[in-house]
Amino acid sequence: LSAHPPYPIKPPLLMASFLQQLAKKFPTYIVKSATPEALETTSKLRKEYIYTTLNSLPARMESAGVEYAALREKISKRSFSNDDYKKGAFFAAELYAIYAIGNFLGGRFTIDQV
Repeated sequence: LSAHPPYPIKPPLLMASFLQQLAKKFPTYIVKSATPEALETTSKLRKEYIYTTLNSLPARMESAGVEYAALREKISKRSFSNDDYKKGAFFAAELYAIYAIGNFLGGRFTIDQV
């Protein structure tokens, strides 16, 4: 068993420096103190975001249903063009690439490696 981890301990430090640079770049978006007003404002913004997203769900579901119906009709008629086949092949290749990269990185950078 090796006493050293399989990778250097630098990525969290790089991320911390990146976040510090980002905070310096956009100081107007940083709340200076955790006053009750600031906490109330962030709580209000969080609730607005959640309820706005929930409000948009019916429209998204409706548009997804329309797209599904169009796809189902196209499949039932078997009216695919060469462009559709190209898009499908590219999508399948993209999914396989994501799987392969995830499998490779997941195999190398696991937390429970001994």
